[in-house]
Amino acid sequence: MDLVGLLKSQFLCHLVFCYVFIASGLIVNTIQLLTLLLWPINKQLFRKINCRLAYCVPSQLVLLLEWWSGTECVIYTDPQAYPKYGKENAIVVLNHKFEIDFLCGWSLAERFGVLGGSKVLAKKELAYVPIIGWMWYFTEMVFCTRKWEQDRKTVSKSLLHLRDYPEKYFFLIHCEGTRFTEKKHQISMQVAQAKGLPSLKHHLLPRTKGFAVTVRSLRNVGSQAGFSENSGTDSAPGAAHSEHLITRWAVVRGRLLTLCPSPSLPVSAVYDCTLNFRNNENPTLLGVLNGKKYHADLYVRRIPLEEVPEDEAECSAWLHKLYQEKVSAVGGGRHPRPRSRPQPWVPWGLGG
Repeated sequence: MDLVGLLKSQFLCHLVFCYVFIASGLIVNTIQLLTLLLWPINKQLFRKINCRLAYCVPSQLVLLLEWWSGTECVIYTDPQAYPKYGKENAIVVLNHKFEIDFLCGWSLAERFGVLGGSKVLAKKELAYVPIIGWMWYFTEMVFCTRKWEQDRKTVSKSLLHLRDYPEKYFFLIHCEGTRFTEKKHQISMQVAQAKGLPSLKHHLLPRTKGFAVTVRSLRNVGSQAGFSENSGTDSAPGAAHSEHLITRWAVVRGRLLTLCPSPSLPVSAVYDCTLNFRNNENPTLLGVLNGKKYHADLYVRRIPLEEVPEDEAECSAWLHKLYQEKVSAVGGGRHPRPRSRPQPWVPWGLGG
């Protein structure tokens, strides 16, 4: 082990990193709490500010992955689809096999300049976790309880709130619902056999209901984004002083609204993403923290949202077929016309 590698494995370095992450994260959470004052005045400005505040948290973990550990995440995709990444909102379907697959997902979002605004369908319990959970709450993350009768309405309602979201985002879904293990795989394949579905060698059977609701809720959301916000200028008759105050408030609020208009940003595609690590590597968070270098391959296939069926049963069958196609990437195959190209980081401006 060289001197740099020895330094990265020292507990003192880990302690410094954890201190910086916790301290900066709590500062971000505190500022996010203060931005709640903006919500009734200008919701879009609130969202833009929180996207930039939220960027400060996961970007530290992306730095830990790419710079500290030196992990290489190579993207393979169709060259014709590549220019569209980061220029559109998309639903990202990623396999859930490795301990650091969420870091690679963040790395993908960072590479295309959408890390701060990106979303995930997450367990409700995570909303109460300091720093990351609280950050997610302020960026309108979608939470679920994994009890479908409860989630159907709440998840759909949360997704519809994104209809006028001012920032581009990737909406990540782990359709398998939980991380891959051999025991879970055996149980999952028993369910697949009972349902008459083909076995999956490297994946669990996908849970289709959440995906179907996500697609249905985010389909053509841009066409719903042109609504105007209520200015709150109605006043009680005979209250001249109140009318004067309300009029001045409306003027101030109108000026604030012009800072961040509500653009139309429809969800355009589903990104079928399959993550694999070379040489049977089994990456861990502790390994990344110790500066261990891993070699990740991320196969990305862009599928226009129009090709995803609207009917829930047909959408379910479509997703099962998608996971059957994922096997080739994990098993050593490649998506058509592979290409790897680094993408420069995209600076953000408050005006978008």
